[in-house]
Amino acid sequence: KAAAERALEAEQRAHAAAPAPAPVTPANPVAGRIAALRSALQACQAENFIVRQVCVQKARWQYCGVPLAPDPLWGRIPECPQAQTQHRVGP
Repeated sequence: KAAAERALEAEQRAHAAAPAPAPVTPANPVAGRIAALRSALQACQAENFIVRQVCVQKARWQYCGVPLAPDPLWGRIPECPQAQTQHRVGP
């Protein structure tokens, strides 16, 4: 029993002494948002037509930015089209 307690205490000391890993943040926050958007849009493809359309719009609002956001992606990348491009019917 004493050996098990010593082993447990040694393990606890080892974990306490180890520094916590630093959170991983992308070097460019916009690149991180774009990657997250693309991942979310890919996940939407598994849904049926109606649910997929809602999923895509929710992902765009979350990652492209709401109106008046400080750094919107609307019109800057293909996944976040401008309104004129998104709703265009003809060529």
